[in-house]
Amino acid sequence: MEQLKTFISPQMVNLIMSGQMNYDFSPRRAELTMLFSDLRGFTSLCDELEPEELAPILNEYLTEMTEIIFQHGGTIDRYLGDGIMTFFGAPIPDEKHPENAVSTALAMQAKLSELKEKWLGDAQRELGTGIGITTGYVTVGSFGPKSHKEYTVSGSNANIASRLSKIAEMAQVLISPRTCARVGDLFEVEPLGQRQFKGRATPMMVYHVKRTVRS
Repeated sequence: MEQLKTFISPQMVNLIMSGQMNYDFSPRRAELTMLFSDLRGFTSLCDELEPEELAPILNEYLTEMTEIIFQHGGTIDRYLGDGIMTFFGAPIPDEKHPENAVSTALAMQAKLSELKEKWLGDAQRELGTGIGITTGYVTVGSFGPKSHKEYTVSGSNANIASRLSKIAEMAQVLISPRTCARVGDLFEVEPLGQRQFKGRATPMMVYHVKRTVRS
């Protein structure tokens, strides 16, 4: 349970430990929403700053992003350097997982704008996040030997979210058609056309989330 607190909201873990929430962590198939974020411009920043200067910046970034994810009910799958793999809708079921994922992405973008001003001031350096989100069925659960288990997701839908993040421009949130169908009336969304992704037989429409339109 202590390890689990690094991946999901500590409040949720405490509810599970207290017996107020029951959950089976064995692998199962479920519809979730996956979010991948990739910090752009950090590599060039690495070339300019010393390691002792970079470490506090990266740690502060990951800390702030994790807090936002937990506030919206997300689960951290893993950290990938300066990237973050997250999913919504497990271990605690949440019918609003597509909405919460998109809200998380926009909140992450807004927080990074604040952090960038704090870190860089008036320096003209490009720094932003490309985020990809998709909703679909995946396998979620605890995997691995008894000595080292990970609570994670696997499946083609998780891969699509990763590929969306890779083609997203700096400060851009891209979502899949299924996510768009679930949140299209809550956010201003712009269709960007069809893209072909590895592992898919047909091209997929991609949408850009611009802002919240809900009052």
